[in-house]
Amino acid sequence: MSQKFITTGNKIELCLTKHGKVSVKEEQPTYTSQFMQWTEEYVAQIAVPIYKGQHIGMSSGDEYLLTFYTTKGLYRCRAVVLEQSMQQPTTAVKLASEMEKYERRRFYRMGCIIPLTYAVLTAEQKEQYASLMECGTEEERLLLWEQFEENAEFFDGTVLDISGGGMRFNSVLPWQMGEFLLLRPDLPAQIRSELPLLLARLISSQPTKSRQEVYENRVEYIDISAVRRKVLICYIFQEERKKLYRDGG
Repeated sequence: MSQKFITTGNKIELCLTKHGKVSVKEEQPTYTSQFMQWTEEYVAQIAVPIYKGQHIGMSSGDEYLLTFYTTKGLYRCRAVVLEQSMQQPTTAVKLASEMEKYERRRFYRMGCIIPLTYAVLTAEQKEQYASLMECGTEEERLLLWEQFEENAEFFDGTVLDISGGGMRFNSVLPWQMGEFLLLRPDLPAQIRSELPLLLARLISSQPTKSRQEVYENRVEYIDISAVRRKVLICYIFQEERKKLYRDGG
């Protein structure tokens, strides 16, 4: 049970969810908290979350995805807010799913230098996409991406590494965490025919230390099917084999 490896002081990251998924209708930042104690078997008392130095008010009944940092690694579960006290300041949450081991990097990450163009979805486009996520098909969502692409303003970037779960790229513009991006990495023609666009969520955007006015962005893919992910993973391993062959030769 979770009490065995979650102890007082463990860091927690929280992100608001809907039906067990991170909301796509609006930008959802990641809050930081600390585990305090178990008050019941599945009820935890945690510190009131903090974001940008401010305490965050949470409403009873809201559901969050919690990531616990423990000595045994990262663990994740969903939890529902029961009550919050700003005087303490503490929040009581009840676990709504089983605690699962979480590997932040599930996929091999290949270092590279690949030209990239990308566009940022507008609030209206995110609303359209969110509606299709709830009741549309994958084909309908891909067609919507193409519609977004036709009217989008694309910016230039450079992919620094890529995996089956996300990528890291440089840009001359900073962006807000939680933005949704359409990505067009300059992959081989055969791969582009199967992966013309990738939709991703921005999880960080920071200025680089080595170059002024250049930002390093990290994204995770959203709504990528198992088939399309496999295409990307196969490409990555083919490129790595080519590199190993060149180095060995």
